[in-house]
Amino acid sequence: MSPEDREIVIGLLRETAGPVKIGLASDESRAGVLMSDFARQLTALAPNLRLQEDPDRVSVRPSLITGRFANIYFQGVPSGQILRNFLSAAFATAKAISCQDELRAEMLRKMETPLHLKLYIGQKCPFCPTMVKRLLGLATSTPLARVTIIEAAAFPHLAARDGIRSVPHTILDKRFEWTGLVETNEILKLGISRDPADMSPACLRQILEDGKAAQAAEMMIRSKKIFPALIDLLVDQRWPVRLGAMVAVEYLVSGAPRLAEELSQPVWQRFQESEEQIKGDLVYILGLIGTPEARQHLRRVIQSSGSRQVREAAMEVLAETGKAG
Repeated sequence: MSPEDREIVIGLLRETAGPVKIGLASDESRAGVLMSDFARQLTALAPNLRLQEDPDRVSVRPSLITGRFANIYFQGVPSGQILRNFLSAAFATAKAISCQDELRAEMLRKMETPLHLKLYIGQKCPFCPTMVKRLLGLATSTPLARVTIIEAAAFPHLAARDGIRSVPHTILDKRFEWTGLVETNEILKLGISRDPADMSPACLRQILEDGKAAQAAEMMIRSKKIFPALIDLLVDQRWPVRLGAMVAVEYLVSGAPRLAEELSQPVWQRFQESEEQIKGDLVYILGLIGTPEARQHLRRVIQSSGSRQVREAAMEVLAETGKAG
């Protein structure tokens, strides 16, 4: 950390009372080691800073996690004005980072689906600090905005994957992109107007992890369509993710059984491609749907050469519904 950056940290600390939390999701990459070293230098300078290493449910690695809603992920080592903005979000100094002047309150109230934003930056880019401050302001205004800031030079494989040629470069839900400065109002308008059925699995997962499975089901009922992301989450490798998706299906079956029937065929298709532990969960889903088509799929499971445990689960589900045979 440069002497100038140390002065930034110490200066902000003088304005901050109470403990400050920053998460560190590390890995063994070179960038991860540098970020770990930076985090420990921060704690050495800041007695009131609490470093939480390897927080639960963090898929963005390596990253520094901060913000009043723990919804800001920084991949790299912040410096200069970007460091000041990052720490302002960490210290929850709303006066320094707030974007309320440029956001209309009604736009935030209209937000229903999460906004997953990625911002690629360069430390020497003259426009990047402004874009960082705008997106951090958005993230400190609502828990529905998740912002990942990536130093393009430190993560060239990510930059290449996303086709980044210049910075700042902002990406919303892997579908909308801006190069250069963009107003957060523009991002919000697009986020509010987009079809919720197009949301990514990560966005839907965020809703479910927030305990809002009923809300996710209601959104599908209003849209009169099954969100493709739900199918992806039903076969996720992580059990808690699958559980959240299964709860959403339960609400769907209860609130809109005819819509839930549309899950039968895609669930069966995924069943044939899935691992054994996931197949057991999909058997449960087919039982919930309970249509003749779903029951026929269960009979196919029983007649298959798959695992005994999955076949027995299918028999139990059929028996419980009184539709065996």
